Amino acid sequence: MNDCGVLEITFDMKTGQTTFGGNVKPSARESLIEAFISTQLGAGEDHSKPEERDVYHITLRWNPENDSFRASSDTGNKGLRDGILMYILRQLAAEAESKSPTVSTVVESESA
Repeated sequence: MNDCGVLEITFDMKTGQTTFGGNVKPSARESLIEAFISTQLGAGEDHSKPEERDVYHITLRWNPENDSFRASSDTGNKGLRDGILMYILRQLAAEAESKSPTVSTVVESESA
């Protein structure tokens, strides 16, 4: 996985703030997380005890050669990891929606 996409995520449980690192473009973060989550559906339960922290770190590695993922985290539990990732997906979707023009804005701009 030498030429893999790496997305490093730091998530603060108290504030809900997320910071990103790695080599994945900001425009691709949402789709990468969504693709990873889809690979986890039906993977079974993780009965490991979740780690209790204020800040969690999750790293996703995507190999474009075979479209596979590897994940590492300090959550202690895949359910907690995936729950955090789903929360971040909602954050990213809301952020993208607030930046994109609405249909009425586009119509108004065209009629001006």
